[in-house]
Amino acid sequence: MKKFMFSFVLILTFGCESPDDFKPSSLIDLINIEVRSNNVPADGISRIQVIAAFSEDFSTEDDQKIEFTVFKDSLERSSQDLVFTLNNGVEERISELFVVHNRPETLRVKATASVNGVEFSKTTDIVYEMAYPEEINVLADSLVINPNSFKELKITTELLRSIGKVNSGIIAETIVVDTLGNERGLFNNYQNKIREIDSGKIENRFTLGNDDYTGRLFVIVSTQTATETVGDSIVIFSKNN
Repeated sequence: MKKFMFSFVLILTFGCESPDDFKPSSLIDLINIEVRSNNVPADGISRIQVIAAFSEDFSTEDDQKIEFTVFKDSLERSSQDLVFTLNNGVEERISELFVVHNRPETLRVKATASVNGVEFSKTTDIVYEMAYPEEINVLADSLVINPNSFKELKITTELLRSIGKVNSGIIAETIVVDTLGNERGLFNNYQNKIREIDSGKIENRFTLGNDDYTGRLFVIVSTQTATETVGDSIVIFSKNN
């Protein structure tokens, strides 16, 4: 049995009048919780590491595990092993948890240990930032559209990341202009937000309607990230059949 457990039993036997004196608050200093790689994009892939650390002689009751709880919309609970490690030349026992998320927000994480039937825990916050697109692709189901026509052209905007997916609610604006920069045509049920995380797409239906313009048209899409504007464009042609 580890030194800590032996000492703990002696205290229970000789050092107090009642086991009730041993509450989580009396054990809280045994656990240290820290966060590494915080403030990552909420792209469903990038991970935040949460570590619960103890002295090298610490031992739980029997299973040598620490219980973690992540406070999301529905609680996520998991048991992680206690392992020995060397931290700056000091031996310690740690249990680590890796958390991913797909929404930019702050989550609370609790690490709970149990000794002789007494549970004690510490909590910390982890932060997920907006997962902005790094690249945009704009596509059309045809490169030709008819003037004076309400026949629709489907324009698809793909918002892409090298790792994971962009968040829902990301805004990407789409315009169609002629060679002089004048906006042309109209959108039916204009969409400019990512609504489904898994798709990462925005779909619009464009028509020239009563506009009789013929010639080149530029479909331009852009979005603003935390640091820059990302965009893409394609050329389509308005002409009579």
